[in-house]
Amino acid sequence: MCVKILLDGTVINEHKQIKKHKKGGKKMWGFRIDPGTALLFLFLIIFIIVTITFPYIKRNELYGIRLSICFESEELWHKIHVNASFGTIPFIVITAICMFLKSAALKTFLSLVIIFLAVVVWTLIAKFTAKSYFKPIREQEEKELKEAIKRESGWR
Repeated sequence: MCVKILLDGTVINEHKQIKKHKKGGKKMWGFRIDPGTALLFLFLIIFIIVTITFPYIKRNELYGIRLSICFESEELWHKIHVNASFGTIPFIVITAICMFLKSAALKTFLSLVIIFLAVVVWTLIAKFTAKSYFKPIREQEEKELKEAIKRESGWR
């Protein structure tokens, strides 16, 4: 005997007879999967994977933040990805909260906004991390250049 049980508690047997099982007039159990929920769930999984793996990946051509500045050095790559990992944690929380919204259209819209903002945040993290990484190097080069100019001007 083939029986299908739907999420709302409806039972459909092989003779297409439908029986509704309700407890107190409410659904017994169920979770509606709409496109917005599916997108939020997908992005939640991606954010969790990013948060866990970003601090441990080495510079490569396949996985990670794909900006030219990230490939300047292995140390910079690592710093950018560790910061991006921490920057992804709020997106995990926001995405998990949005999954409990009732409106499917709102969930779909918010999922697209969330992934767009995550990409923007990762880009900003890369830019600011690189700026702070290169600042002492730039200052050292400027200092050495000034000393070289002083030495050369003394010879004339």
